[in-house]
Amino acid sequence: MEQDRSAPLTTIIGLGLLVVSLIWCLAYYSAWDDKFFGMLDLKLFCLSGATQECSWAARDIIAKSGSGVPTYSPVFWWAGLALIAVGWIQRWRARRR
Repeated sequence: MEQDRSAPLTTIIGLGLLVVSLIWCLAYYSAWDDKFFGMLDLKLFCLSGATQECSWAARDIIAKSGSGVPTYSPVFWWAGLALIAVGWIQRWRARRR
């Protein structure tokens, strides 16, 4: 009996949303220090929600007439994590059959 090793579509979409969210976050907050990978330790905390530094940086970016990138929101990050969790549950239930 062969097992299906392919990932459920929800997992693939979830991983895609995580990648898009990461790129969006880094692109938006690159206006903070004019470097895409600069201050990475602070920018990564902005992926999942607003810390004080993220809120301050967003206000500073908006005050400097924006970054040219839509304001980052962690909605896609959380949606991606939720879809990955659903995909894992789907795969777990499929293995039990």
